[in-house]
Amino acid sequence: MLSAIVDNSTITAVQRVLGHIPVSEGFPIEGDISAFDQYLQTLLLYDEVAFLDDYKEEYRKERASKFPELVVLSENPDSYERMLQDARSLTSDMVYHVKNGDLQSDPMSQFLRAMDLHVVPAWYMQSSDWYLHLRLLANEADLYLEKYGALMSAIMTQYNQNIRTPLSPDLRLRLHRQGGPLIEDAGVALRAGESIEDSVKRFTSSLNWLALRSIFYILVANKYNCALSSHPIRHTFIGQYVADSMLNRGDGDIRRSTLDFFSSKFGEIRAESDRIIGTGIFEVPMPFIAGWAVGMAGTPERGLDHVLQIRHGPEAMALRSRFREIEDLRLSGTMSEFRREAMKVRQALNDDLSRLRSKFTGGVVSPEGIDVSVDLLTLSPTVEAGGMLSRLKSALPNKDRKAVMLLRSISNDIMNIPTLGRVADYFKLNRRVRSRTEFWRDAAKRESEEFLQARSFWKRPV
Repeated sequence: MLSAIVDNSTITAVQRVLGHIPVSEGFPIEGDISAFDQYLQTLLLYDEVAFLDDYKEEYRKERASKFPELVVLSENPDSYERMLQDARSLTSDMVYHVKNGDLQSDPMSQFLRAMDLHVVPAWYMQSSDWYLHLRLLANEADLYLEKYGALMSAIMTQYNQNIRTPLSPDLRLRLHRQGGPLIEDAGVALRAGESIEDSVKRFTSSLNWLALRSIFYILVANKYNCALSSHPIRHTFIGQYVADSMLNRGDGDIRRSTLDFFSSKFGEIRAESDRIIGTGIFEVPMPFIAGWAVGMAGTPERGLDHVLQIRHGPEAMALRSRFREIEDLRLSGTMSEFRREAMKVRQALNDDLSRLRSKFTGGVVSPEGIDVSVDLLTLSPTVEAGGMLSRLKSALPNKDRKAVMLLRSISNDIMNIPTLGRVADYFKLNRRVRSRTEFWRDAAKRESEEFLQARSFWKRPV
């Protein structure tokens, strides 16, 4: 039975990490590593994983051959077109909108604000003509340039995804100048001596493609009644705004929330242990599953093979089996039993975390005070916790302890990896760089807030 769908943007990022697709020198690796981690998580957490065969015709056969672990879904053309039209309808108002020099209160603008990407266009004069450029609107003291470059690059790669499909780029955006609209959807009201830079067009096209494909894949996942594993930049978009439209993503929330909880808490233990032994002066953030797989195997390609072997082992199968049991309770409508069983898995995780902290730092983890949260992708509650967990501790069935053995094993493996800094270098070992090409990493061109409405001979606000 199909349990998860991976979007094509994730697969393309994985191919770049594995060296299947060459990249330009200097192409940012951060987004690809995050997508690679998401892909490995999906393989471990779900039984049957598929991808939709809607890439450009010339790439389809090769893509399927590179990922034999995935099921290929060939959607009926009429059904595909209906879902595409539904996605277009749902995203019709999700376009980049700037008025009076600032982002508006629409979903797309809120998505950019959530990532601290206050990107606005401004006119700049060159050789007596005006050119519309992108500028980052932020207080200079709060500007994190590395984050800006990585996020902008992740968004811009969506445009590259678009042009590898049969669908034409969508250039809709809404910009207003004083006295009226400059651009309203596809209509452009330029004056003599005015030009719009390609960076503005690529940026807006990337945002439109990101929104369209994010919603489209939710509809696909709903049709097959399975979870969606989307590219991290799309995952962020979905998490911010899909809940408002009451769209359901599938039934996989407890799997992600469980792994996210454990990896976050274990990351704190690893960092504390590193500081104790003197190797944590400079902490290196590392994706939990990808860092483990590559650290153990030595390269991303061998790391994927390592995960594929572990995936069919008894520990991974026990984890997925327990998740299925709990999800079936929710599907049957017995929510109180669903929550109770989910709490038992969370307690088993806490027991392991307590032992890990005691083993590597000398501290303990209290079972009290675990956060209550709602998964924005499904509007379903994650595990509730409190004093009841301590009373459940002695009553945990063996199946819950077996279910978390995989995460315990991964944690012990990570603690035996000498340094995570070395693992960061391992991620680059399979990358294939095109000769004599250089990727221009988007550097932040700042537009200070105090000069937002400034007028001079060289600049003019939108």
